[in-house]
Amino acid sequence: MFRNELGMPSVPVYESLKKFIPTIDKPLDRRNPIYPLDSIWAEHGAWDTNNFCYRAYDNAIRTFYSDPVSSEDYAYKGQLVSSEGYRAMFEAANHRMWDITTGIMIWKLNSCWPDVCWQIYDWYLSPNASYYFSKKAIDSLKSEAKTYMLHPAEWYRFNDRILIYNTRRDKWEEAVRSQDVARAGAVLTGQGQTFFNINGELKPGIRTPEIAKIMID
Repeated sequence: MFRNELGMPSVPVYESLKKFIPTIDKPLDRRNPIYPLDSIWAEHGAWDTNNFCYRAYDNAIRTFYSDPVSSEDYAYKGQLVSSEGYRAMFEAANHRMWDITTGIMIWKLNSCWPDVCWQIYDWYLSPNASYYFSKKAIDSLKSEAKTYMLHPAEWYRFNDRILIYNTRRDKWEEAVRSQDVARAGAVLTGQGQTFFNINGELKPGIRTPEIAKIMID
């Protein structure tokens, strides 16, 4: 599985917030349960309909690091929550890499305008703390990348099954399982119980001219 569009709300650094939130310096109001958020923040991504995403992020800021006493405090605590979230995404993927996943793609690197969501560096190109946490989380992949092409073909776990659709049972059924089937981009053709798997990639970058004969019981 390759997981795409993975991301989370990400309040930028305070210096960036001051450029697009004109109410950024309003005084503390302990009667306001969402201080310092307001309609201007909502216009820039701090909104939540049907528990979409920002409410959980805001709750995490207040639950893990206490209620903010200023916008600057809120931005700092938001950086901590975003950092842990993005680091966890990469570390979780790397923990099961080539087992149940082949990678992730975050949404997004940066937002398309001054915003508080989906970014590891902001509209003004200022990096969030999550940018550095993400880099740290993928450091371990650098050494693995050097040896990635050196594994035996079986290590890459190409699909080694032929499935046939049973119209009577209305489901796919496994007809045969063989390493001769485990080729990317091969042509499978045949008739009756005899099939041929023609050429294909045995592992990344290594193709074979061989034609494998496969019998199905």
